[in-house]
Amino acid sequence: MISKLLSLRKYFIKIGLKYEYELVNRLIKICSIPGVDAPADEVTVDPDDIYEHLSDMGGEGPGRPNGDILIDSPRKTKKRFGQKNYKKMPFHYGEFTEIINPSDDMGWDVIIVPSENIDGEDNIDEFDVEIPMRNSGGTADTFQLQMLKKDLEYEEKNPMLHIPAGHKLIPVGKVPVEDDQSKWDELAGGKRAPVGNDKFILAPDGKYNESDVKIIEDFFDTLWNFKSVQWFDKYSPISNEEWPPGSDE
Repeated sequence: MISKLLSLRKYFIKIGLKYEYELVNRLIKICSIPGVDAPADEVTVDPDDIYEHLSDMGGEGPGRPNGDILIDSPRKTKKRFGQKNYKKMPFHYGEFTEIINPSDDMGWDVIIVPSENIDGEDNIDEFDVEIPMRNSGGTADTFQLQMLKKDLEYEEKNPMLHIPAGHKLIPVGKVPVEDDQSKWDELAGGKRAPVGNDKFILAPDGKYNESDVKIIEDFFDTLWNFKSVQWFDKYSPISNEEWPPGSDE
């Protein structure tokens, strides 16, 4: 079955069906996780409800908040966030396998605080990524297809990681996507703003530190397509210091 899905994935990318390619690619990744029964039932959770859903650690069944997480962009690898340049990941980035974000019909994206380690990350190697040159005679769509092919080549060089169900990762913040359509018109050629495709930050038992905050904020400060990082609590559960600094609320 996997070999047939791989052939289908190559066919979609060959004819330029980006969305269909991404759907099949996600299914391949999930089916490749050892010990995970896939495909499994999924639950779609609206952006207005996702924080409450992820915070309910007593939830059971499909879409449970302590369910499987696929880390397809581990720390030390490189990833594009809708832009030309790849950025080295200072944290683990992935998605829930059973909780779907209706804004893109993919798993809800998550960031694991940098202070948290994951089994298998010592096997991750660093690779340089060669960015395709934009052909002056080509179109923007052609260039994006070239980038997508490069993404696929890069993914195949890196092992994925898996956080098994039963973890105690709790949402402590989120990185909201830029929803101002005028910015997307100016900087992304009129691409529709991916409203609702926010990234949730998870920490073990809700514990994180100031270094986690700085690393995540510094990373996303350089990306125009995201707003400022939002933290859900006033105090850092580890240091018990006032957070953010200077807050008097």
